[in-house]
Amino acid sequence: MQKKILYWSLLSIPIILIIFLITLYFTNIWQPTLTSTIISLVLLCFVGIFVYYLITKSYPSYDQTEKSVGEFDNNIRQRIWKLGIIGFIADFFDTIGIGSFAISIVLLKLTKQIKNNKKILGTLNIGHAVPTCLEAIIFISLVKVEWLTLVVLIAAASIGSYLGAMFANKIKLGWAQIFISIVLIIISIIILLGQKQVGVMPSPGNADSLQIWWKYLVGAIVFFILGALMSLGVGIYAPAMAVTYLLGLSAICAFPIMMGSAAFLMPIGALRFIKDQNYEIKPSLAFTIGGSFGVICAYLIVFIGIQKGLGLNKDEFVNILTWLIIVVIWYTAGMMIYEYVKNKKRTRKQTQP
Repeated sequence: MQKKILYWSLLSIPIILIIFLITLYFTNIWQPTLTSTIISLVLLCFVGIFVYYLITKSYPSYDQTEKSVGEFDNNIRQRIWKLGIIGFIADFFDTIGIGSFAISIVLLKLTKQIKNNKKILGTLNIGHAVPTCLEAIIFISLVKVEWLTLVVLIAAASIGSYLGAMFANKIKLGWAQIFISIVLIIISIIILLGQKQVGVMPSPGNADSLQIWWKYLVGAIVFFILGALMSLGVGIYAPAMAVTYLLGLSAICAFPIMMGSAAFLMPIGALRFIKDQNYEIKPSLAFTIGGSFGVICAYLIVFIGIQKGLGLNKDEFVNILTWLIIVVIWYTAGMMIYEYVKNKKRTRKQTQP
C-alpha cells in the first residue's frame, strides 16, 4: 500500500505543477510569452519522461531493496517522512539559489538516512532532477527575460557541460574551486558597492535583456565555461548570479537562466545513474516528492509572499534579491575554499608514510 501511495504521489507532480501555473495565470501573476511557454513545455515533457522512466525502472526493485537492507529499513514510513522533509528543505533553499546537494549531504549524514555512501551522488542527482526542472519551469514562466538572452545563455551552459564532461579528468578541481571562489569574492564586493544602501559605485543595470551584441558573446562564452565546470561538480548558481549582474541584467533574471541551465542537464545525467542502478530507491523517490513541494513553497513564500506581504515594488524587491545574491555568493565561495582545504589535508594524510 505504501509503495503504491509513493508512486502515485510521484505521478501527481506534473499535474500539481500544471494546476499551480493555471492558478497563477487566472490570478494574473503568470503572463506567458511564446518562448517561455515553449521552453516550459519542453521541460514539462522532460519531467514526464523522467518520472515514467524512474517508475518503470525502480518499481520492480522496490520490494527487493526493502528486504535487502534489514533492520535499517524496519520503520519505512518514518524513514520516508524524514527523507521527504530533507528533500523539502534542500530544494526550498535551492529555489533561492543556495543549492541542494550540500544541504542534502549534511542532513543525510546527520540523520543517517542513507546506507551506501557510494550511492549518494546518484541518489541526489535523481532525487533533485524533477524539483530542479520545476524550478526552471516556474521561473522561466513567471520571470520576464528576453527570449534571445534566455536561449543563448542556457544553450551555452548546456553545450559547455556536455563537452566539459569529456575533459573533466584533465582539469584539477581544486584549482578551479580556488580560482572561482576568488573571482566570486571580488564580484560580490563590486555588487555590494553598487547597492543603493552603500552607493560607492553605480549599479550595472536592471535590464531583462543583454541588448548589445558583445554582451551576448561574453555571456555565451562565460556560461559555456560555467557549464563545463558543472561537469566537475562546481555549482552554476552563484557564478551565474554574479555574471548576470555584471552583464547589467536584473537580479531576478539570474534565476530562470541558472535554473534553466541546470534543468536541461540534471535529468540526462540522472538517467545514467538509473540505468546503472547506482542509487537508492526510497531516498530518491522521497527527495523527488518532498523537493517538488519545497520548490513551490519557496516560490510562494519568498518570491510572492515577501513582495506582496511587505508591499514592495519591483525595485525594492530586486534590491532585497541582490542582497540575497551577495549572501549566496559569499556562502558558495566559502564552501569552495573549505572543500579545497579539506581535500588538501586529506591528500597530505594519504601521502604521508
